[in-house]
Amino acid sequence: MSPMSTNGERTIPSWTPGRTSAKYRPSSATPPSPRPTEQVPPPVADVMPALAAAWAESRELGVAVAVAVATGMRRGEVCGLRWVDVDLEAGSLRVVRNVVLVGGKVTAKDPKTHQARRFSIDAGLVAVLAEHRAAMVERARLAEVDLVDDAWVLSRSADGSVPLYPDSVSKAWKRVADAHGLAGMRLHDLRHLNATIQIDAGVPASTVAQRLGHATMATTLRVYAHAVAARDQEAADVIGRALDATKPPPGEGGGSDGDEGGGG
Repeated sequence: MSPMSTNGERTIPSWTPGRTSAKYRPSSATPPSPRPTEQVPPPVADVMPALAAAWAESRELGVAVAVAVATGMRRGEVCGLRWVDVDLEAGSLRVVRNVVLVGGKVTAKDPKTHQARRFSIDAGLVAVLAEHRAAMVERARLAEVDLVDDAWVLSRSADGSVPLYPDSVSKAWKRVADAHGLAGMRLHDLRHLNATIQIDAGVPASTVAQRLGHATMATTLRVYAHAVAARDQEAADVIGRALDATKPPPGEGGGSDGDEGGGG
């Protein structure tokens, strides 16, 4: 019960700086993160020349871009892939870490939402990764070393023991994007392109969310509202066509028997 004044009105307890009771102590909880805003990437046709040109920059960038656009993985997740995470035979990979640079040192952390995930990859990406692994094995042979057991998929070291830094990949992509009329398009925007392609193709939002590693499907629906809206219109058109198919031909079914007809 709140304390009462002598005239029967409730009083509001005061709070004095430096004197906090357990009941009225200001909250120390971390404020919520800003809600993700809607993302609208460039059309696929506009991006394709830059995707092809990434290979001319370096094989590592070509592979990084191929993985990013085909899977929608975040850049730290792409750099965090090890070969033990890739199953070329099954055509799948798992995302279990996120590479970041802390104090000048590479650190592997959990994915952004702390959710490990596994998903299928298409035959084209399987071929890209298989060719890339063969090239890494050959590079190691020429350097007279072996790939380490937990070699990184993206590494410039002969034995694959050191991952590429996410910032290095982003800067290399920026050079390519700027040169192909995509100024301002970040490596992360390939993730948005991947999501938009999926939604436009009719992939369920729940599947898109799982592949992207979103904490909830609501995030997917909010960030890619533009694509969802287009699918919503298609759904309305599907319903309309289905109902049109059940309508009687013109001149039929308009009358009725009994008193409601128009004459007789």
